[in-house]
Amino acid sequence: MELVESIPTTLESADHDEFQVEVITDVLDPEWVAEAIAEGSSRSKRRRKLLADFMVFFVILMGLYRRVSYANLLEKLHGTRWTQRTWGDGAPPTTRAVTEARGRLGVETMSYLFLSSAIEWERQVEGKMLAGLRCYALDGVCMKVTDTDENREHYGVPKASRGKSAFPQLRSVLLVDVATHQVRAERHGPIADSEIALAWKFLQDIYPGMLVIMDRNFHAAAFLCTLMDRGAGVLVRAKRKHLKARAYQRLGPGDDLVWVRIPKSARRDYPDLPSRVRMRRVTYRPVGGREDITLLTTILDPEAASAEELAAAYHDRWEGESAFDELKTHLCDCATVNRPVVFRSKTPRRVEQEFYGLLIAFNVVCRIKAEAVEGRKVVPGEVSFVAAIERIREALQEMLWLPAPILTIRRDKMLKAIRRARIKRRHGRSQPRAVRVKMSSYPVKHRAAA
Repeated sequence: MELVESIPTTLESADHDEFQVEVITDVLDPEWVAEAIAEGSSRSKRRRKLLADFMVFFVILMGLYRRVSYANLLEKLHGTRWTQRTWGDGAPPTTRAVTEARGRLGVETMSYLFLSSAIEWERQVEGKMLAGLRCYALDGVCMKVTDTDENREHYGVPKASRGKSAFPQLRSVLLVDVATHQVRAERHGPIADSEIALAWKFLQDIYPGMLVIMDRNFHAAAFLCTLMDRGAGVLVRAKRKHLKARAYQRLGPGDDLVWVRIPKSARRDYPDLPSRVRMRRVTYRPVGGREDITLLTTILDPEAASAEELAAAYHDRWEGESAFDELKTHLCDCATVNRPVVFRSKTPRRVEQEFYGLLIAFNVVCRIKAEAVEGRKVVPGEVSFVAAIERIREALQEMLWLPAPILTIRRDKMLKAIRRARIKRRHGRSQPRAVRVKMSSYPVKHRAAA
């Protein structure tokens, strides 16, 4: 690295008692890590080469370097001041030692750190507001896991039109901040768990001041009523065939206030539900679209949000889809069938731990993007996620070796480079989903017997 070689040798490197990765700890407070370790009861019982604080950052780095093996990731860290002091001059720990250390770390520490950091970052960064509510997209995503007997039994294999699927899959529902793409909360489970079933588990993460934007898959009467009882705003695409609504006040073309009838089947399962709820219905056809879209919302006042603003806000739901694309296609490098598996772990517990590390790494990139454009007439969505990943990886490698007085200069250089990587923002999708399918002519490879 030319930058490293050009620095005077009289300057001493930063020294820490705990392991730190400067690029990450600038946004992920080490005190949060210490608190997560205490809450997760993963304190090291004796002096080890792979301490709990190191393993927390190692799991996050696994999320940032998705295609780098344990051995190569350890080599990236080997030789820095902290590793010299802790590991000595010998070889870095073995991959087996990493696997055992991950087992000691557990899932709870990473889960606690994900949620606590997401809450703190939410307070630090401004979101997109509509009618005084902060906009979030709620949607689901599936991720393939390594095909082992334990993973297959725990997560299950989805059905396929041409036989069985090749890999077990984890299903997750994420609550994504529309402005920054940061993941505010998540729920996950086996592939057999439906998105709406996982969405029910979000209720403790929903609070007044949120506007939850959802596709029609989440148009379930009991779920929507419960969200409304929590004080959150709702904007959902309606299932028109199942919508029973009677208009009582016209606000404008395709815009009226309605009484939405709650089905008797829902009231049998949830006796406390009312027989009807008051909502606002907006119907429109996107430019170039082939079908009308009907929205239901709890924002009843047209002065607070016009029909056009509500339609635009619904299409901001695609910011959640963009976050999924950034997470799976770019961060996880799963753009082709040659790299179909997101998680490398071979047991469900380690898959969960890796999942939280991946989400924290993703949020770190989003948080740094937001910092890069702070105070400027640029929103985080106008900055390339791919470029941000590369600039962060480059700075991370160099800053592990740089002396303390140079760290701020190198970090500012990273932020400027991220800020320069502008992209054209895509508008919300106006056409129905469509795919191009290539039928493979290769024979099916059967799993070897265990």
